[in-house]
Amino acid sequence: VELRARNGLPTRPLDREESKHALGVPKGKMVLMFAAQSLKDPRKGGDLLLKALGGLPASLRRDVTLLTIGHADEAMAAVEGFEALNLGYLGGDRMKCLAYTAADVFVLPTRSDSLPVVLQESMACGTPMVSFDVGGVPELVRHGITGYLAREGDHHDLSAGIAALLGDPSGRCRM
Repeated sequence: VELRARNGLPTRPLDREESKHALGVPKGKMVLMFAAQSLKDPRKGGDLLLKALGGLPASLRRDVTLLTIGHADEAMAAVEGFEALNLGYLGGDRMKCLAYTAADVFVLPTRSDSLPVVLQESMACGTPMVSFDVGGVPELVRHGITGYLAREGDHHDLSAGIAALLGDPSGRCRM
């Protein structure tokens, strides 16, 4: 299937389980996805993401593969209790669709963004999102409708949102 982007966004989701298989995600694992040029960019909130992930229960960590796109740091690969898979920079629409569709939840712990393209790409591929209530994010992440909108800068609330969506398959499907 050839996928073409409209307005720079991948335009249709693929089958979630087939996408996971194509990317090498172990069968039965949920996928939590994060995208950023670097975790070290303070605006993208990589430090808050690491704290939020550290607050997830060990039982949930064992069931999740952390999928990253962009330039991953050693810190991301070393998050205790998580299997990590970094895809690097993705330029093609098909690979972007595979990644976003493989994700059960997309997380963006941004401190400042106007209308993040990665959230638009996540929506275009039918993946619910967890992010902070900052800038233009609430235009895309509508709490309980398209995802979980955490209180600005609150890594505990971000962690609660990740856990809530990963723990609710029917809610994720609805979103």
